[in-house]
Amino acid sequence: MKFFTKIFLILITVSFGVALFGKTVSAAILYMNPLEQVVSAEETLLVDIYLDSEKEIINAAQAQILYPQNLLEIVDISYGDSFLTLWPEEPTVDPTSGILGFVGGVPGGSYVFDAKVLTITFKANHTGTATVRFLEDKTSVHLNDGKGTPTKLSATEAKVTIKTPSSQEINISSPTHPDQDKWYSANDFIVQWEPRVDAFYSYMLSIDPQAEPDTIQEEEIGNVTFHDLADGIHYFMLYEKPSGESWTYAGRRRVKIDQTPPLPFEIELADSAKEFKENKAIIFSTTDAMSGINYYDVLQGDELFTNIVSPYSYQIKKSTYFLVRAHDKAGNITEAGKLIVPENKKIFSNFGIMIVIIIILLIIAIIIILRSRSKNEEEPHSE
Repeated sequence: MKFFTKIFLILITVSFGVALFGKTVSAAILYMNPLEQVVSAEETLLVDIYLDSEKEIINAAQAQILYPQNLLEIVDISYGDSFLTLWPEEPTVDPTSGILGFVGGVPGGSYVFDAKVLTITFKANHTGTATVRFLEDKTSVHLNDGKGTPTKLSATEAKVTIKTPSSQEINISSPTHPDQDKWYSANDFIVQWEPRVDAFYSYMLSIDPQAEPDTIQEEEIGNVTFHDLADGIHYFMLYEKPSGESWTYAGRRRVKIDQTPPLPFEIELADSAKEFKENKAIIFSTTDAMSGINYYDVLQGDELFTNIVSPYSYQIKKSTYFLVRAHDKAGNITEAGKLIVPENKKIFSNFGIMIVIIIILLIIAIIIILRSRSKNEEEPHSE
């Protein structure tokens, strides 16, 4: 864990401590969902992390999650819809040791029930049984009591059974959402598969990854369109009934929809000669409730700078319009603009000097004129 992450935990919780993994009813609960799932090798899967504060108001949480790196590989971590709103840094992954670490906070504290912390996308690389669990001595939840007291904590683990792909499984694709691990803003979802001869099919689309379709044959086969899907992660589950046989699992497909742009934000000015080496800087930040912020870019006048982090240091000699764009992982954009007028102290200083010089010259001229008149008056007139 980096130094400033430790400082963040100290500041938001006042004191640091390790929570106990107990079975007390009053203990906060960190749990994974689903607790068990079965996937095929080379398939991707999601594991959600949730927190139930058990009627306590908490303001910080940190954890390290261990996974078998020989079986699972982390391909994405999403926390855009997390109840934790302060993240000193992005969650970190050490693929060598198989550890994912995170730390986040909630200013002012929050009472939560089944609150999303983050979502982990794994890829199943080999067959076997994988256990994903919290490391007890590296996981804690802190109360919003002015002392940052670590509350008692119980935690669950998730089991993933990775099997060899069955020859009966059908490849399901999507021309509208070709990568099931990416977020899309398009909310009309098309799924396609190659039907087998004399087979019946039943399917459903649900936000529940464990949902199963009924055993009633569908009319549309091989090409199905779902319109106007809500933001979130949806699961298409396909069952097949070969002629003369029973209904069996045939395949599934995931689609991730986010049509909502990041929250509105404003550009603030920062001025720190020590930190920015005599330059000025702008500060900006926002959040995205579903897919999360992907990156920012800054349009400074006519120049575009991408993958920018805040604060953004700049130098300008004339009035310049700054436009900051926040991009979420689905491609939605929210913009904020600000016209910045540089302070030109040198111009004002020279102007003041010029005024003083002009005044001095005027005084000298007046003195010369007065002396000249006085001299003329003192000279005798000839008769």
